Amino acid sequence: MKKYLYASVFFATLGTSAGWAINHVDSNMATAWGYSGQKDVNSMGSAGEFIIDGSLGFASIGTYGDEGAIVAVVAEQIAEHGGFFCPYQIQCANARKNHWSWTLYHRPNGWQDSKCVWLCEKGYSGPGCEKMFSVETTDVGDVISSLRSGITKKTSGGRISNYESNIYGFNTWNYYWYAGVWNDHGEQDIILGAVKFLKNGILAAPVQVGCQWDGWKGINSWVQRADLVSNTRKLLCKQGYLPNDTNTDCVPATAEAIEDINPVFCGNFPESGYNSSLHIKRKDKERNCYIYVCRDQTKAFPAAGKTDECQDCATSVKGGPNPNDGTCVVCNQTGQYFDVKTGVCKTAIGYSHLDLQYGKSRNKVSYKNNVDGQCWAKTSPDEYKECVTGKKADQQTE
Repeated sequence: MKKYLYASVFFATLGTSAGWAINHVDSNMATAWGYSGQKDVNSMGSAGEFIIDGSLGFASIGTYGDEGAIVAVVAEQIAEHGGFFCPYQIQCANARKNHWSWTLYHRPNGWQDSKCVWLCEKGYSGPGCEKMFSVETTDVGDVISSLRSGITKKTSGGRISNYESNIYGFNTWNYYWYAGVWNDHGEQDIILGAVKFLKNGILAAPVQVGCQWDGWKGINSWVQRADLVSNTRKLLCKQGYLPNDTNTDCVPATAEAIEDINPVFCGNFPESGYNSSLHIKRKDKERNCYIYVCRDQTKAFPAAGKTDECQDCATSVKGGPNPNDGTCVVCNQTGQYFDVKTGVCKTAIGYSHLDLQYGKSRNKVSYKNNVDGQCWAKTSPDEYKECVTGKKADQQTE
């Protein structure tokens, strides 16, 4: 029976002797990517298109004759809403008469600075994946294809430069199995990788890359696994692009789409107070910014600025939610009514029986006994209202 345990002390020694280790993001960042910090995770299966050259196993030799390697697109930097991705050769190194193997990160054939790119999720763009507030005008070209085009595994060069210190990831460790002696099965890195390539973006997810070794005097080592370790796969787009309606690829961002995702809220409606499940946002055209009111139109805020609670607000001719600040308005004075467009109480205009027949302040004599012009003879509701009030439809606010 195999027995597994973890030895952080041993890894500290290994990290010193090997000389490198990936950088680790904090736990909040890891959680944002669906990784909860566990070690020997339950594999979620193959990492899709993660391996762009080489293969698992010893047959895929890297820059040293006894070290296997693969090539993948991985994140040098990880942000909450995306990452800075580059092609790297991940190689499992070894040393004779030592019970371990460890990861090295080489730059593969065809590597160039220009092939590295920030890719971000919906509503974020550019370096650091900051919020997108305007349409990008820079032509970023076919950056997704460039990540893989012309990239191949290096198969010579021996101990070439290792760029592992450039890589950020979620976890690193070594584990053993017991079979009469303690044997190391190699360093395990959980990194952020591209697992599917689209025309204008990628699907990215945490991937566990693990090394394996065999032998003693003459040791062989290779990449044993490249597995998904989370159900979280984020669609990341190139700069100036947003996911399409079906989340199957990215399309050029429009001003309207950006405004809907990242609206600029008016000063008395802080962004931190907006809750899409509780509120609905509206554009204040005069101030060119957004406000929000209760999503349930029978409810309103208890007071201006107190937007975290929605209370009952009966909607009727005598009151309702104020469209300007989301509070409940009640018209208490006799003769007043609630104007749903402006959110204020207005004085109602009285119409007599004669007014309804002939129009405000008019009578039968006003028409010189001509029936066709009299209000009661109008068949269209709009024409009748215009006749009674004496105002065009676009002038009627009451």
